[in-house]
Amino acid sequence: MAVVASRAKAMTGRAELDPAASLARREAAARGRRTPPDVLRALAQDEDEEVRCGVAKNPGTPVDVIVALAKDKSGPVRHDVALNDAAPPEVLTALAEDEFPEVMRAVALNPSTPVSVLRLLAGKKDAEAEGWLARNRSAPPEMLTVLASNSQWMTRASVATNPSTPPVALVALAGDDDHQVRMSVAGNRYVSPDLLVRLSADPHPGVRRYVAENLRTPSSVLVALTEDEDDRVRELAEDAVTPRIVEALGIDVDNTAAIDMLRGQAWWSMTPDDPAVVVALALSPNA
Repeated sequence: MAVVASRAKAMTGRAELDPAASLARREAAARGRRTPPDVLRALAQDEDEEVRCGVAKNPGTPVDVIVALAKDKSGPVRHDVALNDAAPPEVLTALAEDEFPEVMRAVALNPSTPVSVLRLLAGKKDAEAEGWLARNRSAPPEMLTVLASNSQWMTRASVATNPSTPPVALVALAGDDDHQVRMSVAGNRYVSPDLLVRLSADPHPGVRRYVAENLRTPSSVLVALTEDEDDRVRELAEDAVTPRIVEALGIDVDNTAAIDMLRGQAWWSMTPDDPAVVVALALSPNA
């Protein structure tokens, strides 16, 4: 490391890492978002694998260093290059054929991987790679639709959480036999309100809990969930109702009396000028 750092300083005049830095400090610098490029360049030649891994997945690593690390003798280092969103397409294309299976699977997860390469990986029928593809937000809709019927429930659950999954696939997954897949649909930030209405009646309480926490759940559904048979569902729904009343009707969050007066009414259809709101604030004014 001393030779590497000294050489970097001689070439750039900017190396800032002490050549005698401890392993822990070198690892921290390799991962650091503010580490200067010339220091990362020096650390990329470190004899310690973990240090090079840190550089490999650092989004601030210069592209030419990423290209070099993609040919590192260490499989874990190449794996971390494959996870780096800053890796250029040609590097990810080459790593998709890496002899180390975990490297190929990391390429499947990287949103910067060209779609043509993602399709190539899907054709390999590697169960773990399919799981990573299902999580990739850059995966094309038709691929996610196919993966939505995968035999592995974890893969289907990953598709269900993916923000790029098309609505038609989410509808199908909302009827999945595995409740964990349905839970993933209910937790998707982009799922339609209509589908959340359907899932609010799911027989599994875990699904209804995710519905109660989803910001896209219609307010009328939240109110219904405050009467759910499951204690945790009721608690989550109650917790979600309060901030909605506060935001929609201009009531202070600490004004629990006014909030409670409106909680049992159709507050989601009211405005701050609604008579019920005016009365609630008259009886319990904001501080």
